[in-house]
Parts: sequence; structure tokens; C-alpha cells
Amino acid sequence: MSYLQSNLSSLRYGYDFVVATTQSSINAAIKELLSKGGEPEVVVCYVADQNGNPTAIDYATLLKNAKGSDPFKVPANADPETNQDLKNLFAARFMVGFKARIGLPPGYAPADVPDFVSLGADTSAVTYNLMCSEFLVTQYSPGTGWNGPQWLSVSQPPGKAWIFTSKVDLRLEPTAAFESLPKDVQNQIKNLRANSFSVQQLLFDLDNAGLKSIPTISGVDSGSNLASVLTKDFVGKYFEAVKAKGSPMLGVVIKQVAPDPSTLALTDFNFKTLPLLAPNSNQPYPKPTQAQQDAGMLAYLCAADHDRLPPPVAFDWNWLDIAEDASADGVIAINRNTFANYFKGQVGLTQYVARNCYAPWVRVWYDWEKVKTYWDSNLTDNQPPTITLNTTGPAVLNLQLGEPRGP
Repeated sequence: MSYLQSNLSSLRYGYDFVVATTQSSINAAIKELLSKGGEPEVVVCYVADQNGNPTAIDYATLLKNAKGSDPFKVPANADPETNQDLKNLFAARFMVGFKARIGLPPGYAPADVPDFVSLGADTSAVTYNLMCSEFLVTQYSPGTGWNGPQWLSVSQPPGKAWIFTSKVDLRLEPTAAFESLPKDVQNQIKNLRANSFSVQQLLFDLDNAGLKSIPTISGVDSGSNLASVLTKDFVGKYFEAVKAKGSPMLGVVIKQVAPDPSTLALTDFNFKTLPLLAPNSNQPYPKPTQAQQDAGMLAYLCAADHDRLPPPVAFDWNWLDIAEDASADGVIAINRNTFANYFKGQVGLTQYVARNCYAPWVRVWYDWEKVKTYWDSNLTDNQPPTITLNTTGPAVLNLQLGEPRGP
């Protein structure tokens, strides 16, 4: 049961074409992309307002207010009582700062890097693990009563990544999650250019998708001061702001490329997660193994040339089975009707066929108990062919002179 059973022309589906990629290939591609570096570094800082509540502040503004003292350059063992930089930061009302860069966490062998994406069966609840190649957390606590001021500066340790796990909604139809995103972010997610199917675009989509849940953290001792800071400040404040405003989590951006040169011009698409179906059941495995999860797919359901995009539905077949997953990253399938209509619309093809369609002139009559015939040896060319779209069989299109006689 694989792509050989596909039937996009069925009324149940109707997509012009489908691009489906396995979970294992998505994760491998993301890891390969992030291994090259180049992702932007993001700095987030908070200061106390007049009521002592944390308020986001521009990094450059903080440095100016703190007389050039940089919270990310103050040593972890600095003494708030004597360190001039910390005194300047206290005067600037600095509370918490984060410096992070999305990427592969350090200290892992390539095969041991955790997966970024787990698809599952629900397109509205794809598991996304946000990981960083660098992550530095700083916090100034002024202290109260008997407790003096404290300084915290901790970096993500090698081989023990801080993983922020959340559920994201990848559905692109008008849902509350998608409609809540800023219009420019919606347009970037529904990028209809040549790089629509790139791993950079998918990473952007994941990073900007509507959050279904505030992320949980793994890799940090739950009872530590660091866990408290990350949970209360980074997860609590930063991700809540992301959920409310749809802002990019860690500055993932897409570079525009030249207009799409594709023959079938993509004009609309949506996502659909496709878990691996068990044999003879058309149902996902109730308790899939890791290999079965890896063979699950993310499908781009596509409309071309401004055709209507049907709603997303599950397919009755697997695009790839587990054995094929080892040698293939995914499948591209084109609706036979879309394929046939493309050729039907090619004026050059019709003209070429017409030049090879000849109309004879024949006369048959009965004269004195004899049948007589006459034909003109000069055949007339450029006869318009009859065009027929075949719904079954290997020939999707027939162009021929006269009445069609089948495929």
C-alpha cells in the first residue's frame, strides 16, 4: 500500500497536486540546515517598570541606560555588591535577559540530536521542539530583607539541551490560530513562490504557527533557580507574547527568491499530517513504533492556476511504506485531470497534432447496378482534432481526428 494506490482525481480529494514528505526526512533536513549556522541571534531583555512589573526593553536602549554595561558580558561569579556593571544594570532597573540562537544544541553526536518535529495524526497539534545552538540566561535579583542581591548567568550546557516543547497548529484555512497572526506573517506562511516547499519555509511555518500550548521545558532541573527563571520569565512572558501576537519565536526569516518558474503555478495550499496506516485497515497504528512514526508524512495539499482548493482530508493509502522511507524522502503526485488539462491547454501541441490530421474527400455512388468510388489524392491538412480526457487507463489524453475510439 503506497503511492501506487493514489487517486487524486477522485471526488473525495481533487487536489491538483500533493507534495508529501516523511517525518524522518523533515527532521533530517532541518538538522542539516541548522548545522550550517547562520540563524539570527535574538536578544530579549526586561526591566522593572515603576510598579516593579517586568517590561520588555530594546537591547540597545538598555545598554544606553546602563552606561554601556552589558548583562551578557558580566561573569557568572560577579558580586552585585562590588561589580560596577551590576550596579549600573540595577540603576537601569534590569531584571532578566535572554540571548538565544535557534540551531543544533552543542555536545551531541549528529545521530543523537533530538527531533524538531513529531507530526502525529492531528494537523492542529503538531509537536514542535524548539532548540538552540546557544542560549544564555541572566537575571538580577535586588534582594529584600535579609536576602542580599543575587546575580544569575547560566548558559545551556553541552549535551543537555534546553528543549521547549509545544503544540502548534499548522492548518492554514481560516482558523482562530491562523487568523490571529499578523497579515504579513500569514502572507509569509502562505508563501506561493518557488521556495514554498523548502525546509527554510517549513521552519518558518513551524516557528510562526499558532501555539496550542505554552511550551514545557526539558533538560533543566525542575527545582533549580534556572528552571524558575526560564518558566516564569522566558516561557511565561516571551511565549505568551508569541501566542498573543504571532511574532516569530527566534527570528526565523525567509529570503524571497525569483518568481516561481513551475509549469503548474501554485496558487493555494494547506497542510495535512498523515500518520502511517496499518495494513488492511486504513487506520493509523494505535501505538506506532519509532520507525512507524518516522514514516508518517506532512502533505502539502496544492491548488494550481487559481483552482479551488478542496478541504483537507486523510488519504486511504500510505504515500510511502517503512521500507521505502529508507530510500526516499517523499512523493510528488499530480492529479491526472490536472495533468491532462495542462496538455490540453498547450496551443502548440494542438497545432502540431492538427498539422498531422488530414481530411480525405471521398465519393461513393451507385450507377447501373455498379458501386463506384472516387477519392481526391490531395488530402486537406490542419484539421482540428477531437480532444478527450480519459478518466482511467495509462493514456490521460487523446487527440485524434474524428470520433474518439477510446484509449
